[in-house]
Amino acid sequence: MRILLRVQHTDLKASFNFGLVGAAVELGAARATYEIQGVGIGAVFADILSDLPGVGTFNYSTYLKISGPVQNKVAKFIEANREKLVPQPVAVALARPLDPLASARAVYFAMYGLAGRSSLKDILSVVPLGVDKAAVGLAYEQVAGHLSPDERPSETAQREARVWLNR
Repeated sequence: MRILLRVQHTDLKASFNFGLVGAAVELGAARATYEIQGVGIGAVFADILSDLPGVGTFNYSTYLKISGPVQNKVAKFIEANREKLVPQPVAVALARPLDPLASARAVYFAMYGLAGRSSLKDILSVVPLGVDKAAVGLAYEQVAGHLSPDERPSETAQREARVWLNR
């Protein structure tokens, strides 16, 4: 089971856990939503969600339900089905890529867009998954200068990008 929290408008500068997020919401210092995903728990997932909808606003009472009845149901399911459960790998998003070439891909992607005289907005709209949009924007700005997102780069910037790509 995976629980995703989306915290917005936080005025607090601290690392959070579920309880602190719930308390911050109650104090008006943050807004949060949650989503419960039944990764690997199959049949029991519907039973777990009888106490709590799969998606909703996260607050302290939601935290209490997750840390109480929901957690207890998952623990009981695991205990009752220990022999049947087989661990499986699950994909997770990493805060920063493990790939040392990730920043190089971002620079290459920016240069390729500049060589076609694409606006930053157009380039960022097609950045592939795994390429850091912020790094693309930074590389773009270093060659094209500070432009509005809809503005196309100069022909000089286009030439510089083409020269860079052909090295």
